[in-house]
Amino acid sequence: MSKSIELRAAPDAIGQFCQRRRIRRLTRLDKPVRPGSAAAFLVEFLPADIPPLAELAAMENEIAGILEQPVDLHLHIRGFCTGDISPHGKIAYDRAHYMEFDIPQDKIARLCEQYGVKRLATIQHPRRGSIINDSDLDFIAESDPYTGTGSGVDWFRLSAELNRLLGYPVDIRQVDNIVAWEQETVGRGRANKAAVLYERPH
Repeated sequence: MSKSIELRAAPDAIGQFCQRRRIRRLTRLDKPVRPGSAAAFLVEFLPADIPPLAELAAMENEIAGILEQPVDLHLHIRGFCTGDISPHGKIAYDRAHYMEFDIPQDKIARLCEQYGVKRLATIQHPRRGSIINDSDLDFIAESDPYTGTGSGVDWFRLSAELNRLLGYPVDIRQVDNIVAWEQETVGRGRANKAAVLYERPH
């Protein structure tokens, strides 16, 4: 099965602007930062999409034109904000809301066999109807103690391989038993579902 990642069109002008500019997330801050601005935004990109800093001014002007009011725009990179800015606010656009993923299960199986993974599943977030949380594709995994790797699975390298395969950041949660984890989330009222992609044959 080949990789297929589709981005559904955003219905509003801000969303369309973000899609044109390959923005990962746009957050409207609780209050403006610069004097004279009516609104302030944090803009976040995936590493491969970060534009030259000179383009931020043009993007700021474009948002101001859409909203018909002066705004200030600030770059947000993996938890670091340019300047002394609080990152709190309301998400105005998140690329994850518009993305669909077709997981190439044959390639996933080869990676699991290579890294000694017994079982790998996606975590489905019911409220979002997606395997994407705020910033990553969510996976859950069990290592296979009979391969000799056990807890020594190189999860960082596996995450990096999945990242390259799917073209989006990946987060892998390691558990002893996926079924038990799923039941535990139901008990906590979260009801996250695990959709198994790979299971080592018995």
